[in-house]
Amino acid sequence: MELRLTEQEALTLYRIILRWDELGSLTTEDGEEHQLLWDLSCTLEKELEPVMIMAFGYPAEPLERSYEDFRRIELKKLVTIRGAFGKVQRKLLEAARLAPSAMNRQPWRFVSSEDRIHLFVKKPGKLGYQTQQDFNLFDAGVALSHMLVTAEDQWFDLEYQKLDSILEKEFQNYVYVGSLLILNDSEKI
Repeated sequence: MELRLTEQEALTLYRIILRWDELGSLTTEDGEEHQLLWDLSCTLEKELEPVMIMAFGYPAEPLERSYEDFRRIELKKLVTIRGAFGKVQRKLLEAARLAPSAMNRQPWRFVSSEDRIHLFVKKPGKLGYQTQQDFNLFDAGVALSHMLVTAEDQWFDLEYQKLDSILEKEFQNYVYVGSLLILNDSEKI
């Protein structure tokens, strides 16, 4: 990949990198620096495939947080309930609610019924559609994995399916991802 910068952009980027090295954090001091970083990130988004980033080193803050520290959407705003809502559904959906997401957007929404949970993600906006869609689906996978780990821990059985009856429907603001079928009685846990 070739990245072309004007002399002014190169000097601005150099200032940002020097400050980053000195302070240990990436900061911008004016609109020009902010715009340059935005333009670079947009260029890189177009050229590079998304990858997972893992941090190494020592944390700047304690590793453990309380529930109050998580800026998460309330469960009742994430879930539409149809029919019975048991302990299994509550545990699975709480695990998904606490899952991390890109930019903390939490793009997932759920429809819960007696024996299944349907997972949807928000449709992206027009700007950067494919990248947003990729991130939303990746985030859905993270939320789904949190639900499956919870199910494993709680000893109840689930089956993941994509239901044709839902795939065929068009939703205005959401994209259907899949459904978790709850195979055992929710009152056993």
